[in-house]
Amino acid sequence: GTVDEAGPPAVHQTFVGDQALVDDIRAAGAANVIVAEGNQTDHDLSEIPKYALSGSNVAYGMEPGLRPGSDDTPARWAANWGTLSDSVPIMMEAWKGWPGAKDCNPNAPTLLPQEMDYLASKHLGMLVWSLQGGDIVVGSNLEQPTSYSGAATQPCTNPPPGQARHGDHPGGAQHATTPPPKTVGPGELILRFFTTNSHPTPVTSAGEHR
Repeated sequence: GTVDEAGPPAVHQTFVGDQALVDDIRAAGAANVIVAEGNQTDHDLSEIPKYALSGSNVAYGMEPGLRPGSDDTPARWAANWGTLSDSVPIMMEAWKGWPGAKDCNPNAPTLLPQEMDYLASKHLGMLVWSLQGGDIVVGSNLEQPTSYSGAATQPCTNPPPGQARHGDHPGGAQHATTPPPKTVGPGELILRFFTTNSHPTPVTSAGEHR
């Protein structure tokens, strides 16, 4: 489609729709899965029934965050992506709701187990943004996950100026430094979710993973 924006200076912009991109990818002979990300920076798929893409191997990407006011109740999970997942392929993308992240929710020690149970009930997995020290693991120790044990809430204040705000895209100015290690965080719950819900990859008679 095209959009004209008033100036000064006047701007005429042309946008290529997602369906055109899907068609071009398939016309080039690629048959891989295409993940179309949702609205509101991957936090809302509620309009997919109205604007679904046609074609094979198309899934829709959604970040299962806990943003206060938009992603923090079972009713919102159902409205944003849960109910849709019963009939449409959904890929849960980067979860990044640890202390200090922009998706941080102070009630995560209570909400995250509920969200994980909801994901499992819908047979959905999850991806986690990264293993940055102090977020998912304590310091640089990949064998020591952060934990909500004994914590009723998690801190969600932004770090001091000049420190990284985790959960933003890499390469930006907010990734200049690394905040000090933290012990309170979702690492233990995430590890348990993966351990409980992971399944071994089938192996062929030749010993190759399928």
